[in-house]
Amino acid sequence: MRKPTPRQFTAYQEAFDYFNRLLFENSLSACMLSFSRRRSSSHTLFAAGQWLEDAGSATPEISLNLQQLREEEPIEVMAMLVREMVHLWQEMYGKPPCNGYFNREWAEKMATIGLIPSSTGLPGGKRTGQGVKHYIEPNGRFEKAFRQMPTTHIWPFRPATFASEKSRGYSEKVMYRCAGCRTKVWGKEGLGLICECGQVFAGGTEEAKTGLGKKVYRILAVQYGNEEKH
Repeated sequence: MRKPTPRQFTAYQEAFDYFNRLLFENSLSACMLSFSRRRSSSHTLFAAGQWLEDAGSATPEISLNLQQLREEEPIEVMAMLVREMVHLWQEMYGKPPCNGYFNREWAEKMATIGLIPSSTGLPGGKRTGQGVKHYIEPNGRFEKAFRQMPTTHIWPFRPATFASEKSRGYSEKVMYRCAGCRTKVWGKEGLGLICECGQVFAGGTEEAKTGLGKKVYRILAVQYGNEEKH
């Protein structure tokens, strides 16, 4: 039986190499691929020059959040990996903005590979600014590449739990996901939630999944903050 660590990180590296070849014409340099358990508004991270070799050369890092790996569908997690690869591309060939701003250069590159920037995560949102999300272009380059990707490139392991939840007071909360725009919120078990887009949040008990709980809440979709490039 193969050991779990090389299995997990071999798949991670193969996914990076696969998208580098199909979406970036093998133009991206190697980088450190990692996972993070930190709970923050930023699910993923790109950091330039984060690691140093003994010879002194610097290597960038892409880090995916384990909470996301546990909760998201593989295509959504892979989209976040490719999003961070766009930051790597901009670091190598463009002009990265300061203070977490998502500029026109980044937005245009995202669009060329089939990830459409949007302040709302939906069509019609602003493509530049702070806290910009994205959505996957239907039948776009990324979606086609993902559909053709060998299953061996998908992580074989997902976290069974998120370690920081209990210690930080999240143990009694469950995740709800909007059936329309895919926004996620957390709350107590048994809530009936309706998103600002008009769709019902699924999650928790069956009562909550149908939106027929004793009390139905209409909520605003909360955008991710912007502590890092993400």
